[in-house]
This record gives sequence, structure tokens and C-alpha cells, in this order.
Amino acid sequence: MKKKLIICGLAVLIAAAAIYGAAAAGAEPGGQDDPLVTLSYIKEVFTGEVLDEVNRIADDETEAFYAAFGDRLAQVEEQFGDSAESAQRSTYQLVVLSDGQEMVCARGTELMLRIGRAYVSADDIPGLVDTSTADNLNDGGELETNHMYMVTIEGNGIRASGTVKVIARGEWEIK
Repeated sequence: MKKKLIICGLAVLIAAAAIYGAAAAGAEPGGQDDPLVTLSYIKEVFTGEVLDEVNRIADDETEAFYAAFGDRLAQVEEQFGDSAESAQRSTYQLVVLSDGQEMVCARGTELMLRIGRAYVSADDIPGLVDTSTADNLNDGGELETNHMYMVTIEGNGIRASGTVKVIARGEWEIK
């Protein structure tokens, strides 16, 4: 009985080896069952395909980046204004007013009377803050030459009496 068992086991092994050998003999070199990669395939086909895919991904990511950057830049410009306006508001400008003209200012605007006579035009108190003396100047008060004034309430400003030259930084409108 042992002998029959050994013979059956050997027969099964021989049959399995024959089937595997026939399958291996039928496999085409370089085919799906027996892949063969050559240096020329890597240089001529594979590398080009990989580079094409990398370039496609890089182009897609670059496009997405520029789109997101453009959106963010538009948000910043909307929030803070364009750079030319920002530069104008952050530097001192010479403003010339004629007799009776008013300079209506935004909160935070700084003014310095250089030439002429000007008076505070304000609906609220304080009209202007004289940062040179730390005093408040209310509606109708006369500005002193070479004193720095700050507008602390939106819409306050100055009214010219004759030709007036003012150095200003911030936002204002001439009326």
C-alpha cells in the first residue's frame, strides 16, 4: 500500500511538471507571461512615456497654481485696492485747494498746512487732532502752518480760505 501511494504521488508530480513545462514552453519571450525588458525599450519607449506623463501632470499643476494665484490676487486687490492706489495713499502728496474748496478726509488721513489759511470743516468732535501739540481742533478752528494733523472721524477735513497748499497722506476727496 505504501508503494502504491508513493507511485501515485510521483505520477502526480510528473504530470504537474509536464503541464508546467508545456505552459512555459508556450510562453512568448517578452510577452505578458514572460516579460523581457531591454535597454533599448527603456530608452526609446518607456522613458518617453514617463516624461510625457510627468510633463502632463506638471502642466496641470502649473495651470491650477496660476488659476489659484490669480483668484487670490483678485481678492487682495478687492480688499486693499490696486498697488498704484495703495502707493498713493501711503506717501505724502501735495494738495492745492482754491478759496472755498473743502478737503473731506477718511479716518487716519494726515495733513500738514504748508501755505495759506485753512479752517477745520467737521460735523463731529474732535474735528482734527493736532499731533504736534496733542490738542483737538474743532469745526471752524484755524490750522497752524507746519503742524501735523490727523483725521480721527470719517468725513472731517479742512476748508480753504484763499489758495492753500497742504501735504497729505491717506484718502481724501476735494469738494
